[in-house]
Amino acid sequence: SVVHLLKTVRLLRLLRLLQKLDRYSQYSAVVLTMLMSMFALLAHWMACIWFVIGCQEIVVRVSSDTHISPHCWLHQLRKRLEASGSANSSVSHCGPPLRSAYITSLYFTLSSITSVGFGNVSANTDSEKIFSICAMLIGALMHAVVFGNVTAIIQRMYSRRSLYLTRTKDLKEFIRIHRLPQPLKQRMLEYFQTTWSVNNGIDTNELLKDFPDELRADVTMHLNKEMLQLPLFEAASRGCLRSLSLNVKTTFCAPGEYLIRQGDALQAFCFVLSGSMEVLKDGTVLAILGE
Repeated sequence: SVVHLLKTVRLLRLLRLLQKLDRYSQYSAVVLTMLMSMFALLAHWMACIWFVIGCQEIVVRVSSDTHISPHCWLHQLRKRLEASGSANSSVSHCGPPLRSAYITSLYFTLSSITSVGFGNVSANTDSEKIFSICAMLIGALMHAVVFGNVTAIIQRMYSRRSLYLTRTKDLKEFIRIHRLPQPLKQRMLEYFQTTWSVNNGIDTNELLKDFPDELRADVTMHLNKEMLQLPLFEAASRGCLRSLSLNVKTTFCAPGEYLIRQGDALQAFCFVLSGSMEVLKDGTVLAILGE
């Protein structure tokens, strides 16, 4: 009826919901769930249309006192249920039980939009064939949109892992080509694994290089706020701290690795912000800096 059709205006609320969910679009799991939910909702709507088409075939012929077409999919379903002895449950005015009719409708639409169908439920009348053509066209579009996005999301979920494996392979290949000794090889691998576990392979300097200096200064001040809050910088102006933060380089040391050796040229000041560091002389620990 017209009143029921007016209720479909509520579907416009889906647009508002999509706008709210857009803020979570960077999360692959959320996007994947949204796409599969949209796919399931579309399949449900198409199943309802397929059921209505079958009902109309029966209603029109009953109202015109003509014989019900034996090719109507609902009539075929009714015959199969009667043959199997499972047609004694709640019977709808369209023939077979509503539960069986809906499940069969959903099965047909899902098989049509995801593949070419299996033939056990088929379109026989003209209206059913027209709907099947539309379902196949929609299915082709869904394959391009939904499953294409699903593939991209899954690849993005494992892209960081793939990058880690690629860089590990390159590092091992470098070690093999240059025939580095085993102790040096072990140090390189441990350093790579330590830095990757800390920053997940993201180079901050490479990431921020395309941003303007004003924005980079604000970002680096936030990243280095623990260091800039040390008593050493209490008298420094904000401009000085911003300029200083742009030249700070964060480094990570694997356990047991040397930060600087006696006699090396000092090229920078080092601040221990996380972990601890031993000061050694002739193999004797003189002090432990940090935590």
